Amino acid sequence: MILNWLRKFLYGRYNKLDALNLTMLVSSFLVSLINSWFIVNSVISFILWLVSTVLCAFTILRILSRDVYKRSNENQIFINKTAPVSRTVKLIKVSYKERKTNRIVVCPNCKTMLRLPKGKKNILVTCVKCKSRFDA
Repeated sequence: MILNWLRKFLYGRYNKLDALNLTMLVSSFLVSLINSWFIVNSVISFILWLVSTVLCAFTILRILSRDVYKRSNENQIFINKTAPVSRTVKLIKVSYKERKTNRIVVCPNCKTMLRLPKGKKNILVTCVKCKSRFDA
């Protein structure tokens, strides 16, 4: 009975945990964690609690929204704005994982990450994606 009501209620709503919703939820959790660890005075504690609550409430409102097209566009804009940061994090993770056998080089033209064998010096590299040549 309750499950049926919930299905009817969520039908036609956005109800996705996309990148923007996930980022806001994690940020809300981190702010509340900071608030619980560093209770300096009541004003700062209240501000941190308010920020955490607003982030969580905004996430819930986005999930329950019926304007699916608008929420998808917001998420796409967020992904486009955070692409350089996510690319840098990915580069750091990959280069750390393969640090003993390979080195990662970024194409100056199209920013594609290329993996080169370690130990070779001054290699002329051709990018797989844009076919440009550069020294690595």
